[in-house]
Amino acid sequence: MTVNFDMRSVSVTPKSPGCGLAGLTRFSRVSRVSRLFRGNRGSTQAGRCLSVTASLVFSFVFWLGCLGGLAAPSVAVAQSNKTIRYCYNEWPPYSIPTEGGYESDGSQKARARGISVEVMTEASRRAGYEAIFIELPWKRCLQSVRNGELDAVLDAAARDDFIQGPAYNSIYTNTFWVHGYSEISSPDLAAIVEKQTGVLMGLVDGYVYPENLLAEIGAAHLEVDYAVDDLANLYKLFQGRVNIIVADFVSTFYYNAHNDLSLRALQPAHSFDPLFPSFHPDRVKMQRQVNRALEEMTRDGSLDEIYRAEIGVPFSDVGQYRP
Repeated sequence: MTVNFDMRSVSVTPKSPGCGLAGLTRFSRVSRVSRLFRGNRGSTQAGRCLSVTASLVFSFVFWLGCLGGLAAPSVAVAQSNKTIRYCYNEWPPYSIPTEGGYESDGSQKARARGISVEVMTEASRRAGYEAIFIELPWKRCLQSVRNGELDAVLDAAARDDFIQGPAYNSIYTNTFWVHGYSEISSPDLAAIVEKQTGVLMGLVDGYVYPENLLAEIGAAHLEVDYAVDDLANLYKLFQGRVNIIVADFVSTFYYNAHNDLSLRALQPAHSFDPLFPSFHPDRVKMQRQVNRALEEMTRDGSLDEIYRAEIGVPFSDVGQYRP
């Protein structure tokens, strides 16, 4: 599905999904959304449906495990000289887990789709490697690469203990988002706190934010609440548990459109950060080969075509756009 982006304020009115498959298909996984809705203020129709469904799914899987001795899945993936093991955290439309089943040894098949998955699959192929993608919580993903268990992290900001660049495959637009009913209308943090007290800012634990952004948050004396990842941060805002968040424009626009969240972007965006496939420091040759492939894909227009096919906008426009 192609989602065409209008790089302006976004506001989507939530709809009642109802119980049943139609109300659940908009979410990538039942257990994922059930966890995100946990702790919601009051009981919503979506929360009740997901809670019941998640319990039934868990009971069914447990029953199958008892009967068939279902092996516990493992995230460990054997390394070979022709394989790059990327880890990622679910971040639509860039990286989205898909149902992969299980290998004969009980390990989970590494399946994924999305812009970054497609880009890095092609870049790895051009560099002479097969790409494997393993979904992990963000901080565990970073640590798995630091430990050498995996080779690289998808869509990571530059870090001193990794090797990355200079070519990059995605951009994080540091955009302030509020709920559709919020009275906040300006991205000026100082002006926000003058008009409203007790404003709670949502950020993601483990993300690298620009120093000037963190300085502005500190100068405004905003209290910060940390979420485990971007999707959890969005749902905290949707549930009213935070007042304002920093989130990528493209990803949040996409998730708004697919999940009927009533979130609104405050323009202009604060800043832009290039995101890289960031490698373990011992994977120097691998990183250089992949970087050359990414540079080639940028020159020959392949990167633009992948973005255009998914969101209707070429990568070069996403990188140059200033809301």
